[in-house]
Amino acid sequence: MAEVKYYARIRVTTYPAPIVVEVMANNYLEAQKKIEAQYVGSFKSWYTRPTTKL
Repeated sequence: MAEVKYYARIRVTTYPAPIVVEVMANNYLEAQKKIEAQYVGSFKSWYTRPTTKL
């Protein structure tokens, strides 16, 4: 299965408003894990979960 671009909005400790992030992943759970790993030091919470549409 080919990777698809997933978009999500997250809250981080370094910025007051939610930010949009995008990752390439095979499914929703993989995208969620990649985003959490990418923002491991500043990830606070999900604003919107990963989806293929912005």
